[in-house]
Parts: sequence; C-alpha cells; structure tokens
Amino acid sequence: MFDAAYISLHPSSGRGVNGQLRDCLEQLAAADCGGRSATGRILKLSLFIHSRGTSDFLEKRRRVKAVLKKFFKGHLPPASVIAQSPEEGREVVLYAEALSPEAREESLRYGLHSGLPYCAVRYRDYQELFGAGLTAGSRFKDTPGQSAEAFRLMAGILSSEKMSVGNVIRQWNYIEGLLRLRRSGSLKRQNYQDFNDARRRFYDQGRFPAGYPAATGIGQARGGVLVEFQALSPSGKFREVALSNPLQVDAHRYSQDVLVGDRTGGDRVKAPPLFERGKFLGRDGAGIIFVSGPAAVRGEATSPDDDVEAQTRMTIDNIRSLISESNLSRYGIENARPAEQLSYLRAYVKRRADIPAVKSACRRLLGVEASHFLTADVCRDDLLVELEGVVPVRTRNSK
Repeated sequence: MFDAAYISLHPSSGRGVNGQLRDCLEQLAAADCGGRSATGRILKLSLFIHSRGTSDFLEKRRRVKAVLKKFFKGHLPPASVIAQSPEEGREVVLYAEALSPEAREESLRYGLHSGLPYCAVRYRDYQELFGAGLTAGSRFKDTPGQSAEAFRLMAGILSSEKMSVGNVIRQWNYIEGLLRLRRSGSLKRQNYQDFNDARRRFYDQGRFPAGYPAATGIGQARGGVLVEFQALSPSGKFREVALSNPLQVDAHRYSQDVLVGDRTGGDRVKAPPLFERGKFLGRDGAGIIFVSGPAAVRGEATSPDDDVEAQTRMTIDNIRSLISESNLSRYGIENARPAEQLSYLRAYVKRRADIPAVKSACRRLLGVEASHFLTADVCRDDLLVELEGVVPVRTRNSK
C-alpha cells in the first residue's frame, strides 16, 4: 500500500497470448525493486485478455495460468485473468503490484486457500493481504450464486490470516453481462443489481468504521463474477479515511430511483453499490488515495452527453474534486499535497472505437503514462467510460 510499485506492462513483441504474456513477464523480471527482482516481490497480478468467445476465453485462461505457473515456479502470486480486451489489438496486457525498494516489510509470504494463491505481507505493527482470481467457475450459473461463492472465497482467505471483511480497503468486481436484464418469475432482475444485493449480504457480516472499501464494479465479456481485494489490519500507525466527492452523491447513498430492476421478495430495498469514491491512507507525512468508480455522474444523475470526450472530461473533473486540497481538508487532512500525476490509471471504455479519444484526454488532462485502456461495460447504460487510479499524497499536521 504505502510501499507499493504499480507496474503497467504492454507486450512489445510475441505472437498470440502466450508470446505476448512471456514478453510482459520478461519486462516484469527486468523491473528493479531495490536491487532485487520484482518477480519475488509481487503482491497481485491482473491480466486482461482479448477473447473471441467462451471456449476461446477458457482456453486462453488455461494457457495463461500454465505460463504463470512455469514462470513463477514455487511462489505463484494471486492472479486474475479478466476478459476485457486491451487496446491496439493486443491479446494480453499485465498489471502488477509489487513491493517498492523503500518497503520495510518483515516478511512476504504466499499462501493457498481452496487452491487459490494469496499474498500476506507482515510489517512490524500491521499486515496487508492480497487476493485475486476469486471466482465460482462453472459451479454456479447465475450472478447471485457466482457472487456468493466469490465472497465465500474472500471470507476464507481473510479468516485464514485472522482478518475479516471489515479489513478490506480496496476491491475489484468483474461481472459478466453487467447490465443484462432477465425475468425471474414476475420480477425483472439486472446482473449488477444481483451482485450489489449479494455484496450487501456479505458486508452485513462485518463492520466498516472507516467506511466501505474503495471499489470498482465493471463488466467483463466472459468468466462470470470475479473478485480481487486488498485488506489491511488495523494499526495506530496510519489513518484510514473514506472520501466523498462534493460533486457526487456517495454511491452507497443512491436512491432507489437510479437502481435498475425489481427488488427480490426477501429484500426490503434494492442494495446500492456499497463502495467509497475514494479511500485515503496516510502515515508519517505521506499517504495515498485509492480513486474508485469516478464516471460522468453529478449528484446521482448521469451526464446527458452521449459524447465520450465530454464524459471523460467530467470524470476527470470528479477526480480533481475528490483529491483536491480543499476536499481533503474537510476530513482534517491538512496541508495535503496530492501528486500532479497518478501513480497508475486504468480506463474502462464501453465502445472500443472510443479508446483513442479517452486516452488522448487522460494524457492531456492528467499527464499519466502508467496506464491501461480496456474495453468493458460500465455500470449504467448511458455511461461510456469509468476511470480508477492511485494518487500519492504528502501531508503535514493531519489530525
């Protein structure tokens, strides 16, 4: 978290998914982490692949996992294979989080739960935990069952390291057919709403004194429901603050009017998306902000512009409002100096043809280079782009 390096890799050579992935892994091996190879200090991997159908996705996922297993030998880190097409016709791109050269960890350990690798990093007075690839596979056909199974796996990993759901600070949720509507008896149900209802039931098992996790809820072309997470044990050495954006209603406070579909018979209301727009974590005059879920929404209404450049500009304005010094001061984070550039940016773009326009706007207005631009469905029919990122912050005199 405080000592993480965010590594965005694109293949420069190689044929097919195997060749392009090997090229990315060679770049990863060459990355320097304080005189040590980054490959032995990986916290989490996310691999975004292009697929041409379900069978193609399953075969590529199998091949990707085989390449990773061979490359990492006996210390496979947590990894997700996500069906979101990269830009410029690539078969695969790779995102990695690794411990930076400045990290002062006491241990980095890879464990297994239900066959899934996870990573635990122990510091003197707290622990971080990373999980990825949490998916039901083919065991459940519907979104409620797939979501519940992903959360069951998350709970198991957390419990194995003596943590709970209330320790989760960052979460990624990839949902096949995100906006798909279906009939369930007399009810109209949406996959994203089914996921949100399942998340609420899972979160009801915990307490969130510092707010919900920062989170991304986004579509993927195939693969059902897949979840990644990052958790942090409590410590008096750092401060955790949930951030609201003055320009937007908190997602977890959305009215029933903007939630799609009917509530189920057992639920009093439809669950809103339980996540924070941002999460600040700070210590010793330094910190980071996880920026999650910004899109072209003001209040709780979507921008009326069916124009990806206009929506991208509004989304970036929302990021600037969220991380501004004036907004941080509302939470007692005084004399904050957010970095001019994000450490990492990821853009989810609904229409593949819009990626060049989104990329141009992000680089012009945010100046960010470490980035991925992916084709993915966004959580509302009329939203064309969603961004996420990490912002370093220097602070003084935080209360």
